[in-house]
Amino acid sequence: MALQLEQYIPLLQAAKRLKISSASLQGLIDSGNIKAVKLNGTVAVAESELDQVITREKFEHLRGHPISISDAVDKYHLKTQTIRNWVKRGYIRVLKEGYRMEMDLADMAYCAAVYESQGGTQGKRIFDDLGQPYQMKHTEWATYQRERRKKKTGPLLSGHSTVK
Repeated sequence: MALQLEQYIPLLQAAKRLKISSASLQGLIDSGNIKAVKLNGTVAVAESELDQVITREKFEHLRGHPISISDAVDKYHLKTQTIRNWVKRGYIRVLKEGYRMEMDLADMAYCAAVYESQGGTQGKRIFDDLGQPYQMKHTEWATYQRERRKKKTGPLLSGHSTVK
């Protein structure tokens, strides 16, 4: 059995294929969500990783199909307010306003997929200002801060008081 070598493509070409900005793709690399290497000073992305990136284009076949909020809540196991917030921010297009509002299924499916891929935790930022999956800019700093908070609150959570 022959060993299959991983194919890498330049960052700009990979971003173009995914139809996202090179900055967004660089954010995915920096956060560890995408494998990449540096070849002759150029960042190159593993081609096998491109299928794992969630883009709106993957849901285009659902474009124009309506879904109500209640149906979306049932189908994607999300809270009504989460979906309403996405609509309010413009991440999901509204096809019909008013009672039993209908949203674009393509946008809803995309948002639900991103939410799930990001861990689906309430209060956690899921999208950036452009509706793309949010990428932390300083992942090391965030990890450091999280560990620092755990150390500070550790004794208080276990029922001990630090006040003397």
